[in-house]
Amino acid sequence: MLDCLAGLLVGSGIGAYNARELRPCLDGTLKITQQKAGKAGCDCGPAGEKAKQAVDNAKQSAAAGVAKAKAALGMGPKPSPAGASRLLDPAPA
Repeated sequence: MLDCLAGLLVGSGIGAYNARELRPCLDGTLKITQQKAGKAGCDCGPAGEKAKQAVDNAKQSAAAGVAKAKAALGMGPKPSPAGASRLLDPAPA
């Protein structure tokens, strides 16, 4: 843990000291990475579709679990106060 903290401090110091020299290199790396990722970003094929389906399934199962937990903890939707429904109902003619 101490090694990690020391590495963070030394790296931050070197980066701050050499910021002028490192900035063009980092900017160039970022630009090239964005160009390469932009070309391949849309070509995921069947693996991408499978991943999207897995994410959708996980969202649905998580939503069901959250609803079940809320019901168990009594955190469900609260009933409206008395008379609040009169505000939403149209006036009798």
